[in-house]
Amino acid sequence: EVIESDAAIRLGVLEQLARQGADPDKILELAGSDFQPARGEETPRWQRLMLDGLVKRGDVCSAYKAWTRLAGMQAAAAPNTIYDPDFRGLPGPAPFNWRFEQTSDGFAEVSRSTPGLFAEYAARQSVSLGGQLIRLAPGRYSLGFQAEGQAEGEDGGLAWTISCHPSGRQIGEVPITGVEYTPKTISGSFTVPASRCPAQWLRLVG
Repeated sequence: EVIESDAAIRLGVLEQLARQGADPDKILELAGSDFQPARGEETPRWQRLMLDGLVKRGDVCSAYKAWTRLAGMQAAAAPNTIYDPDFRGLPGPAPFNWRFEQTSDGFAEVSRSTPGLFAEYAARQSVSLGGQLIRLAPGRYSLGFQAEGQAEGEDGGLAWTISCHPSGRQIGEVPITGVEYTPKTISGSFTVPASRCPAQWLRLVG
């Protein structure tokens, strides 16, 4: 009754349960039906703690099940590849949706004007600018996209990388090089191994 009547107490309890690694079904039950933030609002901290904790402990299946409930029917019906590949701002928190970082060496952010991703990298040191966790079955895949801007050099530029979770083994890389201010199609391929790769991190790195 106290949790239902006091939103601040409810958020505190949800955060503590998420930190302790409580059953995600119990956490969502206590959260009630209003756990989906409006578009543009920041993801509640308890959701990040719960999902990131499950992924860190290796329970990707439970994390994805909880994520589909948080993200809604649109996410649950999405193909099991890259979620929101056009950067349109589809609902759902990280890690199964995009999350990007701003660092002193570079940043990436979803464009506010047209669907797309804007990134800038100062080439001081290697850094991850963000990405998302995907769940691909074993097999061979291709990754393709259009890019424009200024990325002339072969070294010190941006690239999309794919690595296995939880081992961290990199299984693919698509460098973003030779880019000018005319859209250019860039593509590459990678193979998801049959073992020790139940999920994969797709990251934009400098």
